[in-house]
Amino acid sequence: RRAFRTRMGWTALMVAVMQGHTGVALLLAEHEKGFSDGTGKTALMWAARHGNREVARALVPREKGMQDILGQTALMYAAQNGHADIARLLAPHEQRRRDSNGETALLKAIHWGHAGVVQILVPLERDLRSRRGRTALDHARAEGRQAVVALLS
Repeated sequence: RRAFRTRMGWTALMVAVMQGHTGVALLLAEHEKGFSDGTGKTALMWAARHGNREVARALVPREKGMQDILGQTALMYAAQNGHADIARLLAPHEQRRRDSNGETALLKAIHWGHAGVVQILVPLERDLRSRRGRTALDHARAEGRQAVVALLS
């Protein structure tokens, strides 16, 4: 299989997702799913990052569980960008994964202060510790995320 790519390695599907052209992305999804760009990001990761739930739902069966060159998953992109609906969609498939820094989707959501995503991920990743042995609650306190501290306490 081949796909047209930009100099960055983006496929037409990825560009459609980035530019918010949902209808075009859904048409291209069947033909270009499963490809990754020069940094290992898939169209699902781009959809999670940009909050496109409809495209994310279409790509989950083929692209779930994939990681980019930094070890990040689509769930991590949804978590750090505050897209709770997409995090809910991806959590059953990508929970408890770690990136190359040892961070989980929950830790990313805490860092960026996305309480809605934290609420989804707490039951799934609360018991995981960072490489330094810190809990999610430790991270929330260190980041000064009082709403998240309340969720975790």
